[in-house]
Parts: sequence; structure tokens; C-alpha cells
Amino acid sequence: MPNASPSVVSAPPTIEILERQAHLGARTAPPVARAVARPRGAMIVAMTMLFVSTLPDAMVVPMLRELLVQRYHISAASAHWFMAVNLLGALLALPLLAWLRRILSPARMLGWAAAADGLLLLSMAGDVGFGATLALRLVEGAADLILLALIFDLVGKAGAAHDRGRRFGIAGTVLLLSLAGGIILGASVGRDDALRVFFISAAGCGVVVIMVTVWRRLVDGLVRSCPAAELVSSALAPARRRLWPSMAMLFGDRAIAGLMVSTVPLFMAGDQRRLLAIPLAMMALLSWPMGRLGDRI
Repeated sequence: MPNASPSVVSAPPTIEILERQAHLGARTAPPVARAVARPRGAMIVAMTMLFVSTLPDAMVVPMLRELLVQRYHISAASAHWFMAVNLLGALLALPLLAWLRRILSPARMLGWAAAADGLLLLSMAGDVGFGATLALRLVEGAADLILLALIFDLVGKAGAAHDRGRRFGIAGTVLLLSLAGGIILGASVGRDDALRVFFISAAGCGVVVIMVTVWRRLVDGLVRSCPAAELVSSALAPARRRLWPSMAMLFGDRAIAGLMVSTVPLFMAGDQRRLLAIPLAMMALLSWPMGRLGDRI
């Protein structure tokens, strides 16, 4: 009777093996995959996209009275729907985002979202009526969420897992500074003609489309990647924590943000509306340190 050869059982890879494989893979990967090995360039691209794509969100804020109340002869209370339906559109886009990621490449989805955002902003510049403007704003909220979700996904994949807090802290700083700059820019360019904010915002979306076209391979390579560092971090992930503290914090954040970008601008006049940029700039200064702190706790 032949001797049975002992079965060879491969041991699960250790953290050192995974990190070594990630290092070797970065040198031998094909061009698309090598985009993962260039986190610095990816961060610059992602931060630039984030800054340009966030400007349109803030440029309309100081001109809400001229764009809605005076243009369509509605009450200040009704003008709040312009911002409310935008958040509703973002909420409705969540299941759509999961479906789109299965049928489109990340770069193509990012480009189409930016193009749709720009076209919707241009459409709002037309005299379409308050109801049609709200419908356009609803769809624009969905396109805006898809755009920002993919950019933040790019930020998350643009480096090691242990350094993710720093990257998101930088992204928060860029986002808040862009919002602050957008408020100042919107108040300046809309002083003579409020509709200019729609045209300039649409042009910003066009810049994002051009950037996605130029750096298409980098975007696809990063968003589709799953580096070994991600496997290590998921294997060592802590147990699930309670969700309600985060939800309570987000509720308060959205309530304060809604007050700042909807109610306050409607009752401020002239150059006073530029003052809305001050609290945003102050929050931007703390975003990066909080991200660094998140990497350590």
C-alpha cells in the first residue's frame, strides 16, 4: 500500500508578506496598476478636482435672494427648498451610485457626473420657473454626490491605510477653503448679474471633465485598486461601535450647515454675505489636525 503523502497546507500570509508583495507589485505592475504607486501625484489630482468641483456648491449661496426671491417673486421661506431638494437628490442618488459603479468605469462615471452637473447648472440659468428650477436642482444634487463620492474614494485610495486620516483631513481643509472661496467669488461676480454664478459654476465642472480625461488611467487604477495595505487594515479592524453618536453629530452638522447656507444668506445684504466665508475658513484650519489625530486614536 503506497504511503500517503502529507497534504501541504499553506499558511495565511502575514502582515510582512502582504507588505512585501505590495512593494514588489508597485514595481512590476502594468501602467494602469502603477497609478497606485504614485500617491503624491494622485493626491494633487484629487485635491484639485475637489477644490474646483466644490466651488459651484458655494457660489450660489450669497446670491439666493437675487436668484430665487427677486427673480421668481417667491417668499424667503420657499427659497429654502432650493437647498433642501439638493440634499434630497443626494440621498436618492445613493442606490444609483452602487448600480453605476457596476456598469461604468470610475473615470467615465466621474466625467459624466461632472458634465451632467455643469449642464444642469446652465439649465438653471434659463428662465424656466421656480418649479422647474427645483426639479433641476434635485437632479443636480444626485450628480454632485456621485462626483464628490468618487473624488473622496480617490483620496482614500491615494496612500497607505494608516495615513488615511491625514489625507481626509487635507481633503476637508481643501473642501472648506473651496466653499469659503466660492462664497466670496459668488458674491463678487454676482453683484451686477446674479446669473453669472451659474455660468462660472458650469465652467468649473467643465474643468473637472478635462482633468478626468487627462488623468483617466490614474483615476481608474486607484479607484479599482485594493492594495495589500487595505487587506491588512481590514484584518486588524476593531469591533463595530455604536452608530448613534456619529448620526447625532452629523444631524447637528447638517442643521448648522443648512442654517448657514440657506437662512442666513437670505437675510444678509450686499458685501455682508462674504462674512459667511469666515466660519468655513476657521473650520478648514482645524480639519487637517483632526485628521492627524484620527490616525492616532
